[in-house]
Amino acid sequence: MTFKEVFEKIVRPILPQRMEDWDNLSGEDRQPVANITECRERCAANSGCFQLLYDGADCKLAWALSIGGKKDPNGDQHWISEWNTTRFDEWAEKQGACTPKWPQPH
Repeated sequence: MTFKEVFEKIVRPILPQRMEDWDNLSGEDRQPVANITECRERCAANSGCFQLLYDGADCKLAWALSIGGKKDPNGDQHWISEWNTTRFDEWAEKQGACTPKWPQPH
């Protein structure tokens, strides 16, 4: 199975667009923002951004896929994770077909 097949058959079907009270481990680029909409716009404006995390004050972007895990609210602070599924689909399509080179038995 190729990486593209693993992504398309296993990862992509379970990849959400948005999860609340979830930390997807984004954090390669961190900037203060006013709201989730501004955070989403920052990710959309950066062609390499695949996902974001908004914690109520800061926007964290990432250039790779990470699912992360549940993060319980801390008082009034909540975490919103989003994945740009369109960009992931475009990335997978660009991978194209390949012919695996299987090891030969000795």
